[in-house]
Amino acid sequence: MRTNVFDATRQNHALEHATVSILVNRLGMAVRLAGRATPGGFYLYGDIPEETVSAAAEEALGRLSQGESDLAVSTLCGTIIAVAAVL
Repeated sequence: MRTNVFDATRQNHALEHATVSILVNRLGMAVRLAGRATPGGFYLYGDIPEETVSAAAEEALGRLSQGESDLAVSTLCGTIIAVAAVL
């Protein structure tokens, strides 16, 4: 059970990163976003229409499924920055 929760959160974190990457590419670096992954999905906080986020998430899922794994990692991620600081 625990592994499934962690795996689901990890996968949703990757989808969150990919979605944000697509949104930044479409809207520019000035867009202000924050996100949080959970076992059941992810939340994005920002002033972006729901339809725009939904379209980006669908594209992100498709692109990740086709092997574009580079979308899953972001150097702007707070979790990655915190882990790197501890190491």
